[in-house]
Amino acid sequence: MKKFYLALAMALAVLLTGCGTALQTATTETEIHYADEEFISDLATGLQSRWDTQPSNGEDEVVVGSDEHKQYYTDLVDAELNVLEKYQSMPFEDSKLQEYAISYINCLKQQKEAASYITTAYETYDEKWTEALNNRTKLIMTFVNDYGLKVDDAHQATLDELIANAKVIKEDEKIKTTIDSMMQNLTIEVTKDESDWKTYEAVLENNTGKDFDYFGITLNIYDSDKVQIESLYSQMQNWKNGTKAKFEFSTDKDFSSYDAKADYNITQ
Repeated sequence: MKKFYLALAMALAVLLTGCGTALQTATTETEIHYADEEFISDLATGLQSRWDTQPSNGEDEVVVGSDEHKQYYTDLVDAELNVLEKYQSMPFEDSKLQEYAISYINCLKQQKEAASYITTAYETYDEKWTEALNNRTKLIMTFVNDYGLKVDDAHQATLDELIANAKVIKEDEKIKTTIDSMMQNLTIEVTKDESDWKTYEAVLENNTGKDFDYFGITLNIYDSDKVQIESLYSQMQNWKNGTKAKFEFSTDKDFSSYDAKADYNITQ
C-alpha cells in the first residue's frame, strides 16, 4: 500500500510540473504586444496616402463650399483615419506616445467633423478645421523630432513644409501667451478729468520679440453689477520690439471694472 501511495505522489508531482510548464508557456504566449513602432510606421503611411488624395476633377476645380469640397476634405481625413483609428484602443509601451497618438486621432476626427459644416456653416468649418490643423501640425513635428517619423523621398518636401509651419504656429502661440499676460495685467490711470469726460492711459512695453504693424487694445468697461457699459479702443502703429507705447481711452461713463483684449498684426 505504501508503494501505491508513493507511486501516486510521484505521478501527481509530474502532472503538476507539467501544468506549471504549460501555464508558463501560456503566459509567455500572451505577452502584451505594444503598438509604438507600428503606429509611427502607419502614421507615415497615412500621411502619404492623405497627400496623394486628389478630388475627382482636380483640386483647382473644386468650388469652395460645395458638396465636392466637402467630399474632398472628408476623403483627406479618411486617408489617415482609416489607417490610424485602431490605435486609439491599442496598448503603447511609451505612455507619452500613446497620449500623442490619441490626440492626433482626435485631431483627425475634429477635422472630419469640421468638413461636415462646409456646405452649411462655413465659418464653423473654418474655425474647427484650423484649430485641428494647428494641433495636428505641432504633433507631427513632435513625432518627427522625438519618435523618428520619416516619409519617403517623394513626400519629404511636404513634411518639411509642415514642420516649418509648426514652428511658426508655436512661435505665434508663444507671442499670444505673452500678449494675453500683458492684457490681464494691464493697468490704467486717469490723465485728464474734464467735466463728465475722463481720459485713461495705459503704458505697455513690447517684450514679445516682434515688431507690430499695428497693435490695438479693446477695453471693455463694466458697472458694479458686472454689466458691460461700453467698449473703448486705442491703437498704436509701427510698434517696435523693446519700446514702450501709450494707449489712451476716453469715456463719460463711470465704471467699476474692466478687461482688455488685443488685436495685432506682426511685421513680416
